[in-house]
Amino acid sequence: MNPSPVKAVKWNAKLTGKVIMDCFLVISTALAIILIEVYVNPYQRGFFCDDVNLRYPLKDSTYPGWSLAVVLAVPLVVMAFTEGIIFKSSLKKSLVQIYKHFGIYIFGFLLHFLLVDYIKYSAGRLRPHFFDICQPVMADGTNCASPANQGLYIMNYTCSNPDITERSLKEFRLSFPSGHSSISFYAMTYLALYIHGRWNTCKILKFIVEFLCILFAVSVAVSRVSDYWHFWSDVCAGSLIGIISAALVVRFVSDLYKRRSVPNNFENQIQYLSGV
Repeated sequence: MNPSPVKAVKWNAKLTGKVIMDCFLVISTALAIILIEVYVNPYQRGFFCDDVNLRYPLKDSTYPGWSLAVVLAVPLVVMAFTEGIIFKSSLKKSLVQIYKHFGIYIFGFLLHFLLVDYIKYSAGRLRPHFFDICQPVMADGTNCASPANQGLYIMNYTCSNPDITERSLKEFRLSFPSGHSSISFYAMTYLALYIHGRWNTCKILKFIVEFLCILFAVSVAVSRVSDYWHFWSDVCAGSLIGIISAALVVRFVSDLYKRRSVPNNFENQIQYLSGV
């Protein structure tokens, strides 16, 4: 593991203010996401009846929504374990580091998710299984089987599927970008960068773990296309947003790659360079 210098923490008014500000920023961002999810309707995009890209069957997701909570929790578990090992001699320092890394990771995720939601609701792109889940009926009572609707851009329609839910009426308009891909790549990219910066162990072992993190994110992203929940462009955009968001948070917010001062003593310099 790669320890970093930690100053003694004294609880005072300034520190209390920082904690309150942290909580305020996290809660405010989370509330903004909830307001969008509950009260905002996606852009109402129309369709062509002969659009074969919207005729894929509705399938169950390989990675259901609840699995994303597990994906997001994995970096937290790894960070808690790592900081506990690095500062095993001091519970206080360990908790301080866990709080710092948790806060940066969670706040970065919320900002990233807010961006994804904004794009989703602004774009209003229909999912590949739109026809299967909606079974649209036009204002005049006809459907896409009617020759009169061929070649027309349909804007005024209702869904005739009796099993469709209120949430589904939103979901089939939220194809771009892929949320699963974005969340998975954010969590796994952040975890890979964290491991690279904090684990002082065999480089090959580190690389294997980091590679497996990215491989898992790729698996989630590819499944969104094979399950007909997204187009390739949705997945690519979501993955890119996740990667860039994690990289920006690590680079400009965290201190994972903050330079440590090199000791003047030659022996200490050798120990510093070798990671001892």
